Amino acid sequence: MPGQTFAYLRVSKLDQDLEKNKLDILKLANNAHLGHIQFIEEKISGKTSWRKWQIALPFWRTRRKAIPSS
Repeated sequence: MPGQTFAYLRVSKLDQDLEKNKLDILKLANNAHLGHIQFIEEKISGKTSWRKWQIALPFWRTRRKAIPSS
């Protein structure tokens, strides 16, 4: 997906907060002129296979579009 910027935020415990991380990412994106940031947030254990994480969805969608079908 050209022209899109994603930021993936994952915590493993429900009581952890993502807001400070989001603020830091927005500051960095603003300084780097990255435009709109699409956040992907989830609270999931690191023991869970990464293929089940939400980050896997845009990653695989992007790969499928980048690889020509035969």
